[in-house]
Amino acid sequence: MGSVPRALSLLALLVALLCAGWFLTRARGERGSEPPVAGPEVLVSGAAPPAPESARLEIPVAPLAPEARAPEPIAKADKSEPPVPSVLGLVGEFQRPDRSQVRVDAARLLLSGAGREPRQVSLRNAETFLVEDLEPGPLRLEARVEGYTHVPIEFDVSVAGALSAHDRGELGPGPEHLVRRYVVLWPEGWLSVGVLDPEGRPIAALAEDLGYLRAELFSEAFRAVVRLDAPASDDVPWNSPSAGSFETVREHQLEHLSPACIGFVRSELRPPYWVGLSYLGHALGWQPVGPGDVEVLFVLDPEAVRGQFARLTLRVVEKGSGRPLPEAEVWLMAEVSPLRRGDGQQDVHPDADGRLVFEDVVPGEYDLVARTSSGSFAQRLVVVPGERDLGTIELAARGGIEVLVLDADNRPARARLETGPYEPGRLADELFTPRGEQTGSDGRATLPIPSHPTLLRARRWMILGGKLVGGAPATSVLLDPANLPQDTLVLHLVEDRQITFEPGPETLGADHLDLLDALGVVLQRMNPRDPNEMAPNLVPGDYVLRAYDGEGGVMWDAEFDVLAEPARVPLP
Repeated sequence: MGSVPRALSLLALLVALLCAGWFLTRARGERGSEPPVAGPEVLVSGAAPPAPESARLEIPVAPLAPEARAPEPIAKADKSEPPVPSVLGLVGEFQRPDRSQVRVDAARLLLSGAGREPRQVSLRNAETFLVEDLEPGPLRLEARVEGYTHVPIEFDVSVAGALSAHDRGELGPGPEHLVRRYVVLWPEGWLSVGVLDPEGRPIAALAEDLGYLRAELFSEAFRAVVRLDAPASDDVPWNSPSAGSFETVREHQLEHLSPACIGFVRSELRPPYWVGLSYLGHALGWQPVGPGDVEVLFVLDPEAVRGQFARLTLRVVEKGSGRPLPEAEVWLMAEVSPLRRGDGQQDVHPDADGRLVFEDVVPGEYDLVARTSSGSFAQRLVVVPGERDLGTIELAARGGIEVLVLDADNRPARARLETGPYEPGRLADELFTPRGEQTGSDGRATLPIPSHPTLLRARRWMILGGKLVGGAPATSVLLDPANLPQDTLVLHLVEDRQITFEPGPETLGADHLDLLDALGVVLQRMNPRDPNEMAPNLVPGDYVLRAYDGEGGVMWDAEFDVLAEPARVPLP
């Protein structure tokens, strides 16, 4: 019987130890745990409000052990393309084809394109507009404005085509990325003239097939004629009279017009009438214009383009010995700047025999320039279709003309020396070539000996803000190969002075005035009724003012000189 009480005592002791261990473990757990950190609250519209503090049940989640953490991916920057935002903006301006701005009373823009919902935007009393929230991708824009017609245009809305940060900053608040387009409105009596190739593609594709840019082939190459009655044949004479005016469009306007557009005509004729087009004298035929038409299209065949090209050959040799000069530099510079080609027409060299060929030359006026370190040649050419041998150009074998340029205080001056063929009665800007020698800080340079009478002038130059800045040119001098200066030729740069011409009744009735220097070169062609043109800046020297009537006849000459002070010159 004594064993039972002893067993009960041991059991009670065991229970007491277990309870004490349980309470000790609980106390240690409460002291060692950290309180949970509450995360930010996210309120969703329409959801139940958050529960009161007393009703919340917070369950702390133990973090993963370091060895159990999933590896975080390494973000790699994609440097190939800029990030494309989900929306962009379109800023536009209403213009006529001649680039004059239009304020419209009311307009409706229709925007559509593959993969986008059609959209309409209404405008009132506006010259410009801003359309926001556009998705990237192709966009077709059509404008409907009372009194005008708009030819729809298609383009891409993208970050790559957006305005630069500088241009974007001038437009005020709005989307970060803006694409700009001009909406060209065609008034009544204005007609777009377009050209396609035989496959129906715009002429830019035709030029590309021939290996050139559109501007390199077609700048100022078309002429349109308007007539009321039906033509008797497809011929479109280049100088035939027209019942309307024609104006070509410039390269930077093309993205805002129909891709086939090469220009536009304005006429007071009411449809129906006819429009004829020619390319460098090659007739493309006539097309009828009916009521409501805003565009007339012509077809230009690649063979017709090739048939208008010129091929020029020449040879460059040393004067006296006849030795070929493959080291000579030769330029063929078109008067119309878009026709100038850097590849194959500028800074090219003859072959070992001194021969050089210019292929696929578009007809027009060009400057032909050839030079070595000792000799130079310059000539203005009128290029016509077909093959032409320009003969042999002879350049001086050795030597040169030493030139010193001084400023008004007789100090050496940096200047650009400009040369050109001596042709009295021509405009100076048409004669002086864009290339020339430059003097150093000592004001000196060696000029190649010209092969024929040549004009020379110096123009002050300096670099400001990374740009070449020039001043008024010095008075031109004549270099005659038969009578070249034996000593250093000194040219003086002086400040120009404003001359104010005071036109009388006879002068105001003139068609135009030519301002000539002492060598008979036309420095400026002026409108006697324009006060700004009648107040030119000139360097001191002797000048002649010549008045012409509407038939090109000379009315009178007036001689005058420019001294150190501004002057007023009364005219008849």
